Amino acid sequence: MEVSTIVVGIGIIGGLITVIKGAFSLLRFIVHNFIDPLSANIKLLQKATEDLKGLTERIRGDMHELDRRIIIVERDLKAAFNKIDGIESRLDKDE
Repeated sequence: MEVSTIVVGIGIIGGLITVIKGAFSLLRFIVHNFIDPLSANIKLLQKATEDLKGLTERIRGDMHELDRRIIIVERDLKAAFNKIDGIESRLDKDE
């Protein structure tokens, strides 16, 4: 082998190493400046979503309780109106 061939080979290998180092530097830059912040924001969104899910469950429970109470009030009002109607009927008969 000639010395010039060895020098060219070493130059090519050195160039490839430089390119690979540059690729790793670019990869670290992308991870540090894009992927890490996105991951952090995704975790925050997951937490917010979990919080909203819990709030939704509590609201659903409250709505169920309010529906139950409204049914009781409607039933009691109907009974009260029936009593009033009965009293009015008796008063009308007495007149």
